[in-house]
Amino acid sequence: MPNPDNMGILGSLTWLFSANIVTRVVGLAGQIILGWLLVPEEFGIYALAVSLSAFITVLRSGGIAQVAVQKGQEFSANSRLYYRYALAFDVGAALLLSCLAIPFLLRLSAVGNILLGIAISLPLGTSASIYKTHLLVAGRFRAIACITLFSSLIWQIGLIGFAAGGLRASSFAIPPLLQAMFENIAYRLAAKSVIGPQLDSQPTRTEYVQLFRSARWIMASTAMLSLATTGDYFAVGMLTDAKVVGIYFFAFQLIAAISTPINSAFETVLPVTFTKLNESLERQMEACLKVIQTILVTAIPLSIIIMMVVPAVMHTIWQGKWDVAISSARILALCMPAWLVTSAVRALFEARGLWRYRFVLLGIYGVGGMSAAALGTLFHNVDFIAVSVTTFYVCFACVLLLLLRVYGVNWRDIARQFAPVIVVNGAALMISKTLSTTINDSPSDNFTQLVELVSYLIISLLLNTMFFKDVWRAIIVAPSKRLMGKTPQENR
Repeated sequence: MPNPDNMGILGSLTWLFSANIVTRVVGLAGQIILGWLLVPEEFGIYALAVSLSAFITVLRSGGIAQVAVQKGQEFSANSRLYYRYALAFDVGAALLLSCLAIPFLLRLSAVGNILLGIAISLPLGTSASIYKTHLLVAGRFRAIACITLFSSLIWQIGLIGFAAGGLRASSFAIPPLLQAMFENIAYRLAAKSVIGPQLDSQPTRTEYVQLFRSARWIMASTAMLSLATTGDYFAVGMLTDAKVVGIYFFAFQLIAAISTPINSAFETVLPVTFTKLNESLERQMEACLKVIQTILVTAIPLSIIIMMVVPAVMHTIWQGKWDVAISSARILALCMPAWLVTSAVRALFEARGLWRYRFVLLGIYGVGGMSAAALGTLFHNVDFIAVSVTTFYVCFACVLLLLLRVYGVNWRDIARQFAPVIVVNGAALMISKTLSTTINDSPSDNFTQLVELVSYLIISLLLNTMFFKDVWRAIIVAPSKRLMGKTPQENR
């Protein structure tokens, strides 16, 4: 079996991705059930509560995780300092959220209940965040993946149970508490073997100040990232009504449930892996470019397939109840490659400790996504909101690829490496559409849609394996050899 502390990018990603896949399957099952139990207005209430809380939960743990990754083994010796620092920020954030919840509680709004639940969960989860960071520094991604999986299961089971019990939108208030209590126990047990000896001396005021200076740009960047992940809900909620934001939230979460397993794996593994390559910036950039190419080769076909199957799947599962969200979900599926490319470039900034540049990047990303959603509301249609948001994310990812020139990557090399992926999949899509319309002129016909899907799968598979054989070999062959207990070199 491979050493869990030395698994490499693909090995670590395989574990995290596998666990996240199972988690998202459970999440999709949960969304299917909740789609029957709740109405758009109740999803809108939750979306508004999450977007409001996001501006305060950026203070969670004081941004120590990224700092700890760079400190490496020094983190274990100074864990007392990190714990007290994180607890202070979590308590402060909980107090602020509680104050924010009071006006809603006085109006007997479910938004207040959700905000209060999130507030209490923050200090409850402080210990868990410290133990998780110990595992992260030690490279124990397998343990992190398993705990994340069971934590998500607890969230989904609790949420469905409370919703079925008649709590309606307030059902979202209790799962964060259950999740925090479980993670405290699980991460503590898993981290026992990796926690090293601690310093006997008490942390000084100077050390707290230095830690804050190291983490301030991380927290600022996290604030910007929260704008990207929940700012669009806030903008739509403020400019429209609960029903519109509920429909948009439902469509967005459906696509996010598919892309999040890969995205979460990247955000956990890539910063640590890229940090280990800081001594060889050329190798680090080569690794980053390979990751981005792998993203495009896999995510672009996946997003197109999702666009094709979403109408039939959503209509069949919810029997027409959520047909109003179908068009938005199809449009938002195109965001997936853009989200993943952004995560890879952000991981590069984190590995090099470029926190100010990361802050600027996430600031543009967050404010831009929020502004795009607000712009879409001018047309009073959920689909226009989805188009506006998707256009921004895709354009942003393209600009990031061009900006890699700052790190010595030639624009021609970028175009030569990434443009063929777009051309190949675009050609496959055009051919499949031509074949389907030739057979039947009605785009809404089920048989026509099936022909389009099958023809795209066959053509895309042939073209991708023809032009990107090395990428697919790295994705499929290398992880399978690791699972057999052999490295790629040993099998040659």
